[in-house]
Amino acid sequence: MSPRGVALVAFVVALASAAPRVLAAQGLLPGPLIVLGWSDPLDLWYTDQLIGHRVPYRDIPFAYPPLVGYLVGLLSLLVPGVTWYIAGWGIVIALAAAAAAYALARAATPVRALAFWACSAQLLLLSAINFDVLASLFVVLAAVAARQAARTRSLVLLAFGAAAKLFPFALAPVVILRALADRDRRGAVLGAATFALALGLIYLPASLGVDSTAQRTATYAYGDLVNRDSVWGLISAMFGSNGIDIRPLIAPLSLAGTALTYLVLVVPRAWRTRDPVVGFALATLTLLLWSRLYSPQYSLWLLPFFVLLPLRTRTYVYLTIADVGVFFTIFPLTLLRPVGVDAAFLYIGMSVFVALRHVSLVLMWRDVTATARAR
Repeated sequence: MSPRGVALVAFVVALASAAPRVLAAQGLLPGPLIVLGWSDPLDLWYTDQLIGHRVPYRDIPFAYPPLVGYLVGLLSLLVPGVTWYIAGWGIVIALAAAAAAYALARAATPVRALAFWACSAQLLLLSAINFDVLASLFVVLAAVAARQAARTRSLVLLAFGAAAKLFPFALAPVVILRALADRDRRGAVLGAATFALALGLIYLPASLGVDSTAQRTATYAYGDLVNRDSVWGLISAMFGSNGIDIRPLIAPLSLAGTALTYLVLVVPRAWRTRDPVVGFALATLTLLLWSRLYSPQYSLWLLPFFVLLPLRTRTYVYLTIADVGVFFTIFPLTLLRPVGVDAAFLYIGMSVFVALRHVSLVLMWRDVTATARAR
């Protein structure tokens, strides 16, 4: 199959992910099928009061990074109502998934891009939940550019990725470190300045709006919020069942663990390994291993690395089983609100799949470092 064929498959799969969300916007998903219809864009339409062509930052406060806010505002102005708004987001996500598939197929092989991205269960179940495919596209393009030693272009792409979802921000130092390791001090300084300038220009209009997106981002990063379908959520629930509230401790612990892992393990590896994709993968894994806000769709961040690096298929299978299991347990718990034995069964299942997902992250870390040693 050609790269264009892989892109077409990814487009169709992502559209299939969006289809039940469009039906949910129309109120046409019956009973238990509502678990297939949750999407943050739909939630934003009502909670952020986009009705009446209102625009984030200008008319209403908005919590998401600015690139998402600008696209939300554009769709809000263009579409007549919620159904077309959700359909519009579905098309945006499908186009991003297709573009990422095309880039991955050209950078690696169409077979790997098809298996680990275009035909993945994660793309089908998770891509239309949020905006992570958009950020992943910029990461894929930045990784390809970094491998070509086009470091300034890579950092600009990462700035756009960080303006769609925060995690690409952690990948920018990898590109700068590679420039320093290659004794390209001028390129490192220019790249860092370009990244900061691009990110600042994208964030500026949103930061000057009715509610500062920078302030909301800081609150999100250091608040007490903990997702129950994260490892920290399981730990918090375990202590909470014994009357101990550890939520105020989780944010500083997770941030400290992230920083320590990044500095002690990621930075030296990114410095020594010539392939910047290794550093990208380890930086992303560090964020997810310590994340207290791991949402199901975050696993989409990882799939491009299965294409770009020769990681073990077994690890991908474990991750996929975990992601599918988390999806079909957390959303019934959240949306259907079962009680009694049903709720207990779902919670136990969710806990098992969350633990398996974390084991998969550790196995993926091992695979990435083994790849780095081989190179």
